[in-house]
Amino acid sequence: MRPLAIPSVPKIHSCDTLVEGHEALLVSRLLNDEAAIRRYIDLKPEHFGSPINREIFTAIVQLRYDGHDTNFLALEDYFRRRGRLREIGAHTLSTLAGDSRIPAMYNACCDYAKDCVLTAYREREAAQIFKEGAAG
Repeated sequence: MRPLAIPSVPKIHSCDTLVEGHEALLVSRLLNDEAAIRRYIDLKPEHFGSPINREIFTAIVQLRYDGHDTNFLALEDYFRRRGRLREIGAHTLSTLAGDSRIPAMYNACCDYAKDCVLTAYREREAAQIFKEGAAG
């Protein structure tokens, strides 16, 4: 029996650290720009590989859903009330909130970051499906 041939997928990113940077960029944009929430509404928590970025993204979406602003103080309070601020890290939140690149960024840059995040998500999903299939 011939082994199953798996087509190679060209990688847009070279490592998980780069994708985490793209995730952080998107989370920062969502935190700092109300219009970005509507622009990137199709993102889901599972698209984020980093547990920290996933949790911050989920909190931003929940705050918006509940009718609250998505600013640094609201996000910090969200995690403090849930006993998660230490795990998330106030430093991480303040870094995201104070990212000076955000106001100068074009949508195309964040669109590219989103594409990289979604590509990495699809690669993780494909690897998991292959792993489960190989396990039988």
